[in-house]
Amino acid sequence: MKTIQKSCLFAAILFCGLQFSCSKSKMTDPDNNNNNNGFNTITFSGTAMLSEARIGLAGAATGSKMLFAGGFTAPLFSKAVDIYDSSTGNWTTAQLSEAREFPAAASAGNQVIFAGGINATGPSKAVDIYRDNTQTWTSGQLSIARSNLAAAAAGNSIIFAGGYNTSGPLNTIDIYDTNTQTWSTGQLSVARFYLAGASTGNKIAFAGGISGQGDSNAVDIYDASTKLWTTAKLSQARSELAAAASGGKIVFAGGNSAASPVKTVDIYDTTTGQWSVAQLSEARADLQATAIGNKIFFAGGIKGVGQYSTVLKTVDIYDTITGQWSTTEMSGTRMNGAAATAGNQVVIAAGYNGQFILKSADVFTLSK
Repeated sequence: MKTIQKSCLFAAILFCGLQFSCSKSKMTDPDNNNNNNGFNTITFSGTAMLSEARIGLAGAATGSKMLFAGGFTAPLFSKAVDIYDSSTGNWTTAQLSEAREFPAAASAGNQVIFAGGINATGPSKAVDIYRDNTQTWTSGQLSIARSNLAAAAAGNSIIFAGGYNTSGPLNTIDIYDTNTQTWSTGQLSVARFYLAGASTGNKIAFAGGISGQGDSNAVDIYDASTKLWTTAKLSQARSELAAAASGGKIVFAGGNSAASPVKTVDIYDTTTGQWSVAQLSEARADLQATAIGNKIFFAGGIKGVGQYSTVLKTVDIYDTITGQWSTTEMSGTRMNGAAATAGNQVVIAAGYNGQFILKSADVFTLSK
């Protein structure tokens, strides 16, 4: 396996924010959290503050609530959870069962799960489950401890795929059934970490990452209606990419190829089974992604290599109805933060701006 300076694994991860070098597990809100369609106008509504500044957190949404959990705030790992209610505009807080950076998160029904990650003792198998209907938390465990995994959900299945531990890249899949509250396991076609996952309708796709042979172009596609897996390939092998989905389209954007950021976009149309390609406005990795209605957001990230790298505030927005791209900007530069959507709002929270770990959260409001 090639040496990856940007992996920030184990002890080195403590200093990730200062090295421009970490990548969180990416997540996307399933379509049942994005019931609004046909948005035309995107308005920046202001900036809020999380309870703690942190990098490498995860975000997910259920109902009107967006949850941002975990991360690293020098010199400590965080168990903080910040909860934003888009229907009231109010913020509340909670705590994970275990402090950790780079958990993966996804939601189905009224449940949000944060799983895995890494802390001072190494990779974690901790699972924290939030149930919005009762506003309660429970905990569990993955089948194997790991960090830098990916998560996505379809139907009643929330899937945590891949990751990394002391044995190297993993092909492990943990599947949580929200109806029965039971777990099952499976395997990816290729063991890898720094992959991205997203879902729309009954399809979940996990793509890219770092395998034992370097950057991967592998795509594993799960059909929640048949519980069968198929495979495909990205147009370009890469890791530290972002993914989000809506309207039958799963979009994988940016990432690192041979340790250099790229602007490549792969779009999977789940209704036709066809793939197409596009480009971001700027090459970048470690960006934040989320989707709402007909809009898919890819925000911030880092471009360049080493001393020539720059953290970005650019937001590329893909319209799944028209197939067109547009751009806007966050209030400031940001990488390795988290994004989520609920109601008609998008929140892009925390991360690193090139100098400081952030506690700010940008709020965008969409209208027809």
